[in-house]
Amino acid sequence: KAIINPVDANAIETALQLREKHGGRVTVLSMGVPAVQEQLRESLAMGADEAILLCDRAFAGADAYATALTIAAAIKKFCPFSLVLCGCETADSGTRMVGPMLAEFLDVPYATNVRAMSILGEEACLVEADLDGGCMKVELTLPALITVNRAVNEPRIPDVMGIIQVA
Repeated sequence: KAIINPVDANAIETALQLREKHGGRVTVLSMGVPAVQEQLRESLAMGADEAILLCDRAFAGADAYATALTIAAAIKKFCPFSLVLCGCETADSGTRMVGPMLAEFLDVPYATNVRAMSILGEEACLVEADLDGGCMKVELTLPALITVNRAVNEPRIPDVMGIIQVA
């Protein structure tokens, strides 16, 4: 059975926590086969405001570059944003390239492998990113893209009412 990529669940949780503290909307966007709708419903049950599935046979076998290019085009068309949050790596292939490529296609600053973050008003955020043998704190101007790791939080489990509402 397909599941939400574990670190993407951390990204969703981060977005939900930021919305609870600062307001805004959480839109979850995924590229995949029709069966991914089940995972998008799960993100709605967690509390996301909207979910978008990019699904087309033309996307079959997409590499990281094609995935990032496609998602960037969808974000530009459907999702005005201040902050894009992604998991730092994919569960299936372990690649860590989609987030940084996506930031380049969106022409925004980014930080990867983030374990903690805070919003500094409407124009910036402060992130703490894990490095080999240490960490680095960086202030990013918004809009920006951040890839999070599992240390950033513990994703919530959808409650019964959330599941019923999206069923």
